[in-house]
Amino acid sequence: MNIAKEYLKQVETLDAKIQQKKIELDSLKGNAIGLGAFDYSKEKVQTSASESISGKIAKYVDFERELQEDIVRFAELKHRVINQIHSLNNPIYMKILFKKYIEYKSLKDIASEIKYSYDRTKHIHGVALEAFRIKILKS
Repeated sequence: MNIAKEYLKQVETLDAKIQQKKIELDSLKGNAIGLGAFDYSKEKVQTSASESISGKIAKYVDFERELQEDIVRFAELKHRVINQIHSLNNPIYMKILFKKYIEYKSLKDIASEIKYSYDRTKHIHGVALEAFRIKILKS
């Protein structure tokens, strides 16, 4: 059961990484295009300013490309996992696994939505994970 849960949790984990990278990208963007304060009181002229700005821009562009690759991987993974969940052909298994691992809902919320007790939902979730492991992961 744990292997199935870990496999299905990949979707949420990659989604969380993407959301965090978006925050980091916004920070890099501000750093790359921000003009910062100039200290005119110093007589020394610094010639490497344009190099540091170009370095920041290059870092931003590289990171943005990395984020886009993660987004593509996420879309492909999510699509694959949804299709695997649907291959179970048991409506209640599909509903619980979809709500848990694609919509990231708690078992308590799922129980409320499907109008089952929490204990019943938890039990079915375990059975659905085992069915998923047997059918999809075969290990």
